[in-house]
Amino acid sequence: MKQFKLNKTHQTIEIPEVRKYLQAVNADELFELLKQFSDHVNKKFGENATEWCQHQYLKLIASRCMFVEDLPNENCEFLTEALIKANEAINFSCSCGYPLPKCHKHPPNFYKTALEILQGQRNKDSILQKITYLWRYRLKTELYGLNMTALLQYSNLELFIEHTKQLTGACLNCDKSIDTELMFTWTQVGKVCIQSLGAKNTLRIMEKYDQMIPNGALDVSFYQTCVFSHISVNANSTSKIKAEAPSRFLEDLDEMSKLQFQEGLAKYFQRKYSAEKNSCFDFGLDNSGVCLLCKLPLKNAILFETDVAKGCDHQFHKFCLERNGKVCNICN
Repeated sequence: MKQFKLNKTHQTIEIPEVRKYLQAVNADELFELLKQFSDHVNKKFGENATEWCQHQYLKLIASRCMFVEDLPNENCEFLTEALIKANEAINFSCSCGYPLPKCHKHPPNFYKTALEILQGQRNKDSILQKITYLWRYRLKTELYGLNMTALLQYSNLELFIEHTKQLTGACLNCDKSIDTELMFTWTQVGKVCIQSLGAKNTLRIMEKYDQMIPNGALDVSFYQTCVFSHISVNANSTSKIKAEAPSRFLEDLDEMSKLQFQEGLAKYFQRKYSAEKNSCFDFGLDNSGVCLLCKLPLKNAILFETDVAKGCDHQFHKFCLERNGKVCNICN
């Protein structure tokens, strides 16, 4: 009773003797004990202690090395109700129960226990509506998600419109207007497509659906990725470089490096469309290998300058070597 009264004003403080006693009993005994306590408080004081008892049960079960699936159905239902109550404040869902984009940034309290409960639930929809972050589990394990690249390549406008309502601010399930904070962007979708389909195919598809893409929705980084991926893959077709490699390279750049890369891209176009074209940009160094920092081929029309670190013969893109403080990652 002391712990119950204390938690009314100080929710996180625990009385050591009470915690020790509760930890000493098994899960079934704990359930019966808390149930009896709730009934006692209700009858004697007219107070509702159910929520407090649920939280104690959830907290203690989560701290034990045991499987939720081993609990009797009644205990598991009690635990599920406790879990939902513990996460009421971070429920980001549409009124229909579908998750809002921001929900993936807010893991639930007692996440490990939540996953165990979800895995044993026959009616998963009920808990997913209350704790929307757990859609992550469904999307990863039940293949419930949308394969955007396959949808784009299938190129059916009706299907595309049906499955991309979330890009226009409507709930994917019920069409109601939702908060689109942290929604993935057209640029992100485009970059995923570049990695799967290549730059040229992606641009063809984006052009086909341009009436659906808002002005400015594809930013500079998308077009940089297109150019860099296309150049890198085409120039090294014999080495079978994958389109995701140059894309990941650009994603890893910090702000200063992005500006430097943009300058390199501008120089590339100047050379490409210059009246005095020069096809040799390797400054006398062999560029048939790969850069030991970024793992991309040295042969690259944008990162065309190569260099060696001081005191060794290892070759790098000059851009990469400068980003690494002109230090060889092999020798140091």
